[in-house]
Amino acid sequence: MKLSLVIGTLALAAVALPGVAMAQAKPDTFTHTMTGCLKKTQDANSFSFTDENGKMWELESKTVQLAPHVNHTVTITGKLPQKPNPNGNGSSPDSAPDNRFRVTSLKMVSESCGQSQ
Repeated sequence: MKLSLVIGTLALAAVALPGVAMAQAKPDTFTHTMTGCLKKTQDANSFSFTDENGKMWELESKTVQLAPHVNHTVTITGKLPQKPNPNGNGSSPDSAPDNRFRVTSLKMVSESCGQSQ
């Protein structure tokens, strides 16, 4: 009887633990890709990006060199940092800062930006 109880408890724990681990491993960012015009701002090592919808983004990257692509049309992939929900229990893509974007990769589309950029 005790053996059946122990085996049943272990089986239940084996099923429940992956779900607990998944629930705790929430990403703090969401990956996005967009195309637009890369510009240099007045601040040192600061860049802006205007996407195809006309939205302006502040770019940052520790791994991608943005400077060689100033005034180019580029496709960037990266992450939108999130802020915790007001109730403090997690994050939501809707709560991400309005215009910050962490670039993780860049592909040049054109050596110039279109006139609408």
